[in-house]
Order: sequence, then structure tokens, then C-alpha cells
Amino acid sequence: MPVSVHLVVAIVVLITGGLLTRLNLEWRPLPQPFRQSFTTRMDVIDSSFSAERCAYLHNRLLQRAIPNEATAVVERNLIARLVELSTGVARFSNPDSSPLNRFFSFLDPTSLSNSRYTSLTPDIHQPVPEAFWSDTFGHEPGVILLYGQNNADSPLDGGLFLDLHTYKVVWHWSPGPFPASDKFSREFLSRAPRPRFMNVAPGISAFSPETLYEIYPLEPDDSLRRTFSIEDLEENWFMINRRAGLYTDPDSVDWGDVRLIANSGLPTGSQFDGRCPLGPSRSPRLLEVLHHWASLVEDGTWKVDTDGVVTGNGWLDGPGQKLLTRPTVRTTKPAVLDNNLNGTDDPNHVGFLLLDPSIKRDAAAACEAIGESLISRSQIKAHTADFVSSLSYVAYAGRAQPPHLYHISDGAVAVDAHENLIFPPIPSRSIKLPVLCTQSSQKGQPGDAVATTSNQVTITSTGNTYIGYRNQKSFRFLGIPYADNPERFVHSVPYSKTKQTLNATAYAPQCPQYGAGAESCLFLNVQTPYLPKQGSKKGLRPVFFWIHGGGFVTGSAADAGTDGGNLASREDIVVVQIQYRLNTLGFLAIPGTDVTGNYGIADQINALQWVIKNIASFGGDPNQITIGGDSAGAGSVRALLGSPPANGKFQGAIAMSNLGGGVTLGLDSTYSTTYSSYLTVSESYNLAGQNIFLAAGCNQTALSEQIACLKNVPASIVSGLSSMARYVVQDGTYVNTQQLDVVNRNGSTAHVPAMFGVAHDDGSSIGATYPATPVASEVEGIQAALGISASYAQSVIDSGLFPLYDTGNITLDSFNVSARVATDSGFRCVDQATMFAAAQSGAFAASYYYEMDRAIGGYDPNLLGGAPETPGYPDGNPNLPYFRFHSGATAPFIFGNVSPIRDSNDLKAAQLNSGYFAQFVKTGQPNPSERYLTVRKYEETLHAVRQTGQWKQIKDENGPVRLLDYPSVSSGFVDVPQCAFLNYSLSYYVDGGL
Repeated sequence: MPVSVHLVVAIVVLITGGLLTRLNLEWRPLPQPFRQSFTTRMDVIDSSFSAERCAYLHNRLLQRAIPNEATAVVERNLIARLVELSTGVARFSNPDSSPLNRFFSFLDPTSLSNSRYTSLTPDIHQPVPEAFWSDTFGHEPGVILLYGQNNADSPLDGGLFLDLHTYKVVWHWSPGPFPASDKFSREFLSRAPRPRFMNVAPGISAFSPETLYEIYPLEPDDSLRRTFSIEDLEENWFMINRRAGLYTDPDSVDWGDVRLIANSGLPTGSQFDGRCPLGPSRSPRLLEVLHHWASLVEDGTWKVDTDGVVTGNGWLDGPGQKLLTRPTVRTTKPAVLDNNLNGTDDPNHVGFLLLDPSIKRDAAAACEAIGESLISRSQIKAHTADFVSSLSYVAYAGRAQPPHLYHISDGAVAVDAHENLIFPPIPSRSIKLPVLCTQSSQKGQPGDAVATTSNQVTITSTGNTYIGYRNQKSFRFLGIPYADNPERFVHSVPYSKTKQTLNATAYAPQCPQYGAGAESCLFLNVQTPYLPKQGSKKGLRPVFFWIHGGGFVTGSAADAGTDGGNLASREDIVVVQIQYRLNTLGFLAIPGTDVTGNYGIADQINALQWVIKNIASFGGDPNQITIGGDSAGAGSVRALLGSPPANGKFQGAIAMSNLGGGVTLGLDSTYSTTYSSYLTVSESYNLAGQNIFLAAGCNQTALSEQIACLKNVPASIVSGLSSMARYVVQDGTYVNTQQLDVVNRNGSTAHVPAMFGVAHDDGSSIGATYPATPVASEVEGIQAALGISASYAQSVIDSGLFPLYDTGNITLDSFNVSARVATDSGFRCVDQATMFAAAQSGAFAASYYYEMDRAIGGYDPNLLGGAPETPGYPDGNPNLPYFRFHSGATAPFIFGNVSPIRDSNDLKAAQLNSGYFAQFVKTGQPNPSERYLTVRKYEETLHAVRQTGQWKQIKDENGPVRLLDYPSVSSGFVDVPQCAFLNYSLSYYVDGGL
């Protein structure tokens, strides 16, 4: 098994071609008391030295030298990490793959077998034995392994460590016995997991000398395990040249007698090329590597100051960017907070950061490396309820292993069987326990916290580095590019740049809309409760992929109502919000040309692809993605469910207030129709195409000239025109059918669990227009609000299905009737029919439907206002009748961002409904387990779940559906007779409706 050996180098002496060349690496010394222990020298002897040079070396190192066999002797502690600076570790870095004022974190030998492929540094990887030995490419014992970026300019960039072979008796890996039979190496590795470590400086550990002595006991009868002092080398040169390794004087425990014996001509291992653990392409020699590293310091590529390694070549020079100078600890970092979703109560709660297990003396350094400290017993006792629930959940979720003890500043903490905090003694100084660090970022609401040098966090993924920050509730990465900046009216392609350091601490510009925004807008945001150790696939959280609404003409990923921080924190999932091209720039389609439309839909699929490729580095599971959206975002979800390029890229779907229908009461279509019934390219162009050209001033005769003209019109003008394209079209690639097929289970529709639902009064925002002047009768009011004839308005009244509630204001009362009709005809009926048909056919793996009966804010073009203000309810009384608007009114109850909280049930509804939706993201069904709610102390939610019972899948014409409020109510489908009257019966799709 490869064991990482990190060389603390003060002076490198190279003897080449008979000349002694001294390369001075001027590193700042360690602080006392470690300075003496780490004064280190490496002597590298090349095989081409002359007889005179041999004589020179006689008194210093060897009595004899064998041609073509060189020897490297490294003095002092050679298990320490790489070059040491004043207060931390300066690790050798590939300057092309990582910012040079950030630090690498190497693994100790005890952790190398934890996963199949472990990342040591950005793009520098350590294969574990199974991967390594399955294809060794002629690897020899004692080879010094160098791992570098596969597209690096030099094969010499990377990390240096010694490979000592292991054997089947120690680990049983699937390829079978390993080729090495070196007992020295076998015994070293068999003992390596046991030694104690001592803290050397923040972020690094080293074996204690006593442990080294235990690892290398002298066994005179075993020549392959003999240990040496420097004076012994002349008598044991044969072994040095045959067996590179770590040796010590058995009569001394002084670190100065611990040595690495290695041949400077040994290969450093082949360069990793992404296809196998060790690619066969290039294998620079150890001497070359040392030359290269030394030259990087000499030529100013690397410089050292009190803050660490900094660059002399300006790689990070940029306006207004102050990047992290603290070491980035490569450890799992869940942010844990007992989040009740009441933002005004946040200051009364304390969270913590949970780090990977370590021994006690390393725990404080681990916290310090991320700008925090070990949490104290007094802090825990001051917030007992928070810590009982949070630590109970950590254990319940398997985030920590028995005995569920945690390091704190003054001992350990645990939760006993009676849910009491206890502070037992640590069983052993060598035991590794999870570490509880303070969480000093106490601002948790969207927009409250900003990135600072103390709260920045850095991760790497697929060749790029992302700098985000943490607040009280989550790790936040904002404005991440997921696609290259596309040409206008050209489909986007995935983001292709590598070796980039991306500042993800601020929202990106919105896509052009009504004269504002920027065409370079294909960005996404990530809020996550968990950052895994680099390369780790353990503990990845489900992902909620959110697509904003806005009628395909407006919107962005920076909406505070759909910020994912609260949802990620309370429900332990990862939330992603994306932006996509809008209006004419995102949806113009022109028949007979290469302007085929659906650019915004293609952008969404590219964002999905980015998430699949990268989200594991942010703590998300790429195999557990649920797409969701409201309004046009819900329309996007509906389109993606039937889009061939999107098929297989997600595992669940949530559509909130999807539009459709509208062909009723004498109307050929309404605004809602095209969101669920897709136009052809020609139909779309006939509605808006030439009007767009004319409004933009592109009056050329030839269509090709008009297109060329429109491509050059500023985006601010195109997006602000009164005429614009906003239609998903049947382009033959992204959308192939007029309707989503929910009648057949034939693979054309994604076979995933799906949840659709509407707001109680969606139609009060879209579909019904409040009359500009008072009306004299109900017929007049309905006719004006719905834009229908008087006879059809009368038919609504005569049906008896939409009764008038008389408040004395006939204009308001008739609008109320019209809003119900508009909600049914443009939202409710189509969505209920969709889910009923899917439940009957099995088109979806599971079908759920809801109606949201509590809302706040939202789209109010009719200026109706929200819940009325009454004494005691300055922000509105939700217990009185009010319109539950479309678009944004219900999302805060799903994302946990309700503000202001009008009454206690607002908060309880947010807790309950976010739990339903998050559980659907986690498992494809919306029912959280009572055990989960009990462990998390979500008592109000537990009460409501028990009161209402299970939210079941749709089975037949009776549903069931869930009416969401606090508590929720199980019901049958809503307004079934009304929908039949409007020609959108429950069996509309089953009966072949279009």
C-alpha cells in the first residue's frame, strides 16, 4: 500500500555530472519547540559522479559507489508533511491547477485505505492498493510516486511520497495477492494504522519518535528488516540499492536518525491520465523532480512570506478579489444547526461544524485551520436543546460512528440513551473522534451574510477551484458558470474551462429581461449543509434542482424566497438554483433556419449536466436529483419530463403551479395554453417573429439579413421589446411532441416520481383581470375579467358551479368568481388531469398532487393585496379570506423563507411543508418518518403528520390529494365538476384530449 512520505526540506544538495550544486530553499523556520526537530537536509547523489567525487563522498556517506546505482539519504523526520513555514504548512503546488496562496492537505498513512481513490490535492491523486496493484505497469518496490494534473505543462508538478509495498496478509483486495514479498514493507504497513501521532503545527502531524522505534524493531535474523544509522550505510549498500525505504538507528529514538533511503534515478511513477491509477505516459526521475521543485522557488514562481506560499507571477491578481490565505482543510465539514425556520429566532441558536475524526491533540488544529476553535462545554450547556437534537440527528443519520463521542475543547461530549448531554472522559489519547468546531458565522438569512476572509471556503471539482463562503446555515457558492458564454441564438455547451479559480461569493447578473441583465448569465448557485473530504463519495445528500419562474421572460436565481439555505440546513439536502436564457434571446424559433428555439430549455439541461458532473464535490448526490420549479419553472419541469436529452439526468420532479388549458368558454387559447401544449416552430414564429424584427428595427427584405441584424441589436433592447418570444416549441430535439405523454408508459416520458400542485388562487394573478372600472352586474364583471362573451359569462352563472359570494361589492365579487374559473381553466384542471392519467398509466413511478392553501406575497398584477390587516396582525391576518396568488406566494413555505411570519401557523406550515417536499427530494415520496421527526425534535411537524396521516399516491378518481396548510388535509380532487364544465375533465388526457 502506498504510504505518503512528506519531505521537510531545508537544503537540497544535488551532485550531478561530478559537480556539487547547492540549491538553497529558504523556508522560514518552525516556531519553537519544533524548530530543532525539523532541521532537515536531503543529499541526492547522481549516478554519473566521478572517481574524485566518490572520494569526496567517502568520508561523508559511502565507502563505495556502484555505477548506475545512486543513493538518496534524507535526514531528520521524513514522515512529516512537505515544506514547513512559520505557522502552517506550505505544500508544493501545481501552479496551473491551484491558487498558490492556498494550501494542500496530504493524508497520513492511516487514512489511505478509506476509499478506492483518494484525492490528496487538487488534481493530484493517491490510488489505494486495489486500484494501484490492478495495473502496475512494471512498478518496482520503493518507487517514488509523483501524481500530477493530466494536462499539466510539466510532468514534474505534484506531490512526492514513498511507496512501500503491502501484501495480502495485511489487506485483502479483490485483485488478490500483491506482487511484493518484502517483509519490511509488510510489517511497516501492518503496524502503520496503530501508531500515535503528535501535533507538529496547525494542519500537520508526524509520528512520534517512540512510535517510529516500535515500528522498526531490530530483528538480526531478518536482513531485509535491518535498520541503519548513517554510519552503517557503507556496510549495507547492497540493501540500500535494492530496497528503498524508511530506516532508523535501533539504538536511538532521535528524529535525526530517521532516514529515507532512495535512489535518485528511481522512476517517480507514471502520470495519472484519468483512465487508470497510473498512466504509462511519462515517468520523470526523482532527481528531475527535485531540480524542478527547487527551480520554482529560485525563479520566483513560488515565494514564501508569513502568510504562506504566494505567487510572484500574479495568477491571482484581479480587481477586488481577496482570496483565502488560510489552509483549506481537506476534511468533511457538515454545518449543523437546529433550524426552526424562524429567522428572528436565529440569534438564540448555536450551530457547529462537524469535522472528520482525529485524535485529541489534532482536533484544535483542525478547527483553527478553518478559522474556528473547538466548541466548549459551557457553550454546549448554554444551548442544551440545540445540541441534543443536532447530535442525536448526526448519530441517527450515520454521520458519526459509535460510541458517538465528540471532541470538544475541554474533553468530550455525547448524548446518552435518555437524551441527556454527558461529558465523559476521552477513553484514550489515541482514539479518533469527530470534532465539534464553533460556527462563528451567525448570520443565516438570505442576503445577511457576506463573504469575508474568515468565512470563505474552497473546494475543487473537475479541474477548477471554487471559492464560496459559509453563513450560519449552509455553505454557499453563488454565481458558478455551468456553460460557456453562448453566441446569440446558439445552443449553449457545458463549461469547458479548467485550471480556473472561480470566485463564487456573489450572485451573477440575471439574464436580459426588460432592458436589464447581461447575456453572460448562465450561472447557478449551490447551498449545501455538507462539504465532503475531497474525492469522497460518502454521505452525499439528495439534490433539489430549482428552476425559477417568470413566464420565460423574467426571473433569476437570486430570489430570496427560493434561497436554499434554510431548506438545506433544516432538511439536510443540497439546493441548486439555476438561470437560463429568457424571452426572445432564449426562445426565438424561426422555421427553415438554424434558429430553432428552446435555448432556455437546453441551458437547463446543461445546468443539469454540470450538477451531475460536479455536485459530489459540494456534498450532493449526482444520482439523486429532483428537478423543481414554479410557474414557468414548472413548465420547464413538464418539458424536461418529456425531453429526450434530459431523460436519465434526474430522479424526481416537482411542478408548482404549472400552466395549461385555457381552450374553453369560446376561447381558442389563453396565456396559459402554451405552457402545456407546445407550438410548432412555425406557429411560434407566426405569433411573434416578424413583430420582433420590426420592433428591433430589422426591416431587411431577406430573412437571413433580419436574423443577422437581430444578432447585433443590444440585448437590453431585444429583451425590452413589447413583442418577444416566450414559447417552448416542438423543435425535434429538445421537445418532440405537442403534449407530455402521460397516457403511455413507453420511455418517452421520464419514469420518475412526480409531484404537481397549484396555489388556491393562481388564476387571481394570471387569467383573470380586475375590471378597470366598476361593473354593474355579475355577467359584466365575469365578461370583463375573463375576456369572454356575455353569453359564455352567463353560462358560468347558469352552471351553478361557481357561486357568487355577496360582499356588497359586485366588481370584487364577480372577480372572485372569475379568479376561480381562471384557476380551474388555466392551472388546476390540466394539472389534476395530468397526474390522474399518469397514475392510471404508470407513466410516472409515483404520482402525487397537492393544493397550497396558505401563501404570502406573490404575483399581484391586479393590486388586490394580501391577507387583510387586523388588530394583532400588522402583516395581515391569514385566518381571514385572502387571495393566494401565483408565482412566489407558495415557494417560501417550501424553502422555509416565510417573512414576515404573520401568525404561529405560518411558521408551522413552513416547517411541515418544507418537510414534505424535502422528503420527496430524498426518497421520491413526501412522508417523513416519525422516527426522523422525533430525533430532530420537529414536534409540531410530527403532530401534524400524525393528525393527517400518510400522504398517499394518486390511485383513482378520488385522488387522494393533499391540501397544504397547517395542519394539512387529505382530500379528493378539487373542482371536478367545474373542470368537466370547462372541458378539462379528470379524464381529459385519458380520453385523448390535447
